[in-house]
Amino acid sequence: MYDLGAYTLPQAPIHITQSRQLDSLLSFIQTDSEARIYYIRHLFMQIEWSDSAKEHALQPFVELLPKLSSLAELSLNDSEQWITANPELGCIICMLPTIRSLHLLAAGHNISELLTCLTYPLTKLHLTLRAEDLETRKHILPALDRLDPRLEELHIFEVDFRQLSTIRRNLRTLTLEGWARIDKVPLLLFFPNLRRLTYISEKNHGVSASDYLENEAAIVPKGWGSDYLHASLATVERLRHVQPVHHLSLRGISSEQVLRLREACICARSSFLELEIDISCLLSRVRNFRRLLDPTTLPKLSRLKLIITLEAGLTEGERITEKLVTVVGLSRITHLGISLGLSVYLDDSPTGEWVEIGVSFLELATKLVEAAPNLQYLYISAEGQDSRSYAITIPGDSSSLRSLNDGGARMWSE
Repeated sequence: MYDLGAYTLPQAPIHITQSRQLDSLLSFIQTDSEARIYYIRHLFMQIEWSDSAKEHALQPFVELLPKLSSLAELSLNDSEQWITANPELGCIICMLPTIRSLHLLAAGHNISELLTCLTYPLTKLHLTLRAEDLETRKHILPALDRLDPRLEELHIFEVDFRQLSTIRRNLRTLTLEGWARIDKVPLLLFFPNLRRLTYISEKNHGVSASDYLENEAAIVPKGWGSDYLHASLATVERLRHVQPVHHLSLRGISSEQVLRLREACICARSSFLELEIDISCLLSRVRNFRRLLDPTTLPKLSRLKLIITLEAGLTEGERITEKLVTVVGLSRITHLGISLGLSVYLDDSPTGEWVEIGVSFLELATKLVEAAPNLQYLYISAEGQDSRSYAITIPGDSSSLRSLNDGGARMWSE
């Protein structure tokens, strides 16, 4: 840490997972506190609560925190335990004027009280709930109501938004964790400018993707839309009344679900589609994927990302390449991303371009360009390897493939 120098700290969030790391940070600051405290902007306190943490880390953390005069982001694991052990810590967090992003994990009643005392405007709040502390749900909504209206991003456990009294027009990003069912009406009423919505299930509580939304026939304001939606297919199927979603990300699509995929995507009217599938799904449902990408089915679709999980030992490279080419052929896709999981090297190729499917990135890129006449940008990645990205200066002409540097590597996904 001393060798890095203070000027690298703004680009390096500090993660503390052990008491000795906290001691090292304190020593680092004390060496030249006036110069170094300024550059500590992001602190993630990830020490799990225990008797050892109480003995060795609690008091040093309480002493350190008020000194961090430029801290913009703070994350605290087991936050209820830390603040219960020393209430002074809660008072310090409430009074730090520069905090804009706050992550309080395993929250309880004391955390809900802390939120009502904040003296600064948060733009991002991430709360998770202690499994045994269901009572906190009753106390958290009054605390949310009192937060500064400039809040832009909220990650929260299951609460009844219908009890809110404040409409939050600045909120753009909402992540809902552990929800058994969701009534979309209060979401749209209290967060009218919501643009990014993500659902996270609690599998150990028996919650499945199909349980996320209720009241399918609910009246939704006509002007509401979304820039990004990451969800299961079952969730999207219940959002048919919603306005277009620019970037639709569907996870865990099975072979059986592909049969329902086309109708759901038609309703979403997306221009950017991201699909997470396994290789057997691609191989067995080529005709369905081809129909999905037909310009008459999704006329606005121009960007596609396929996240493909390979099966161990599968090396039928030519067959997989053939299917990918068939799927994207004749589509209007201009930006294509292909991400391959479970990749391994098969030979000693000096370019490192060989993955488990047995096809080099360049060979795959060449065939895709020849099949998709509108392709302009192509991005290919495989687990454990450097990604490759290309620009096609003359659509349909593989000889015009031009490799991009790191700065242009994700142009297809912008």
